[in-house]
Amino acid sequence: MELQEVVFDMEVFPDWWCMVHTNPDDMSKLEVITSDTPNYRQQIQQLIIRRVLIGFNIKGYDLRILNAIMHACDPYRVYEVSKAILANDETDAFNNYTFWNKFNFSDLFDDWRFGSLKEFESNVGMSIKESDISFDKDHLTEEEKEETLKYCKHDVEATIKLLEYRRDYID
Repeated sequence: MELQEVVFDMEVFPDWWCMVHTNPDDMSKLEVITSDTPNYRQQIQQLIIRRVLIGFNIKGYDLRILNAIMHACDPYRVYEVSKAILANDETDAFNNYTFWNKFNFSDLFDDWRFGSLKEFESNVGMSIKESDISFDKDHLTEEEKEETLKYCKHDVEATIKLLEYRRDYID
């Protein structure tokens, strides 16, 4: 049985996180799971069964975040994991490679040695605008959440485009 692909990206704040991912049956459709989503852990569990998670630098960040979420960490604890990752703080229990056997994944960063995802976006004519919302901001408004989702969706779309460029190699 061939595994379905799911391209995803995550963003984390002190009291909220989001995951934007492609629909497993139609990669042109983007879906959202957030810490506000009822039964989000079950939804993520269903999403990852028999699927390959694809992203950019997901070994270094997103899969560690996903692992913390799947271990029932609340949004603030997920934020602490995010901060530990960014600070290279290896004392955090989730800032390590214990997720390796929990997910089927392909990290496009592994063989893309031409820079960051933003550099790829720039080279193919996509916007490289970073989010104006601080990832340390508490109590996001609904508008800020929507803006974050827009930013996250853009990165998923860029990752899909990179996957298309690398399709022969990835396959």
